[in-house]
Amino acid sequence: RLEAEKASARSTVVLLRQQLDTLGKQMRSRELAVSAFLQANRIISVENEATQAGNEIQRLQELRVTAVTDRAALLASLATLLRVKDTADGRLAYERLLSAPAFARQLNTSSPSSIAIERLRVQEDQRAQMLRRLGPNDPDVKSVEAQIATSKRDIEATTRTYADGLGEQVRALDSRIAMLRASVQLLPAHQMEYSRL
Repeated sequence: RLEAEKASARSTVVLLRQQLDTLGKQMRSRELAVSAFLQANRIISVENEATQAGNEIQRLQELRVTAVTDRAALLASLATLLRVKDTADGRLAYERLLSAPAFARQLNTSSPSSIAIERLRVQEDQRAQMLRRLGPNDPDVKSVEAQIATSKRDIEATTRTYADGLGEQVRALDSRIAMLRASVQLLPAHQMEYSRL
């Protein structure tokens, strides 16, 4: 009877070991499936994915609002400038344009806009000094006026280029926001698949 009980215990141990092996293989298979799922969908944590995506969308929307506002302000300042550029308020309009928030954020001593406005100031001061001594038709005065016109064209071109760049930035942000929103819509399906796995 004792031998029969030992044999029964041995067969139970063998059966339990087989079950442990089978369960271990299934567990490894499930772990690999979960890992493959997370890697395929580039998810670090399904629970944190929605929060991270929401924060990123909010940050991108704030950048978009800033870019749209800056672009609108630049184009409005440029339109005002083009209306008054040949009047006495012209120089003030150029200075206002280059003191717009969009330029002010990137202005430093070597930025193209600060160099252009400083060059325009020097040229206009030079023309004013020449007009005290010379007539308006003097070749030197005409030369300085040509330089002033070139500086003004440079400022206008810089403004248009910067506004176009802001427009491109808005389009890129819109594209990224749309991609993130699409990925957020997939999160419930990802959560269900993750739970199933």
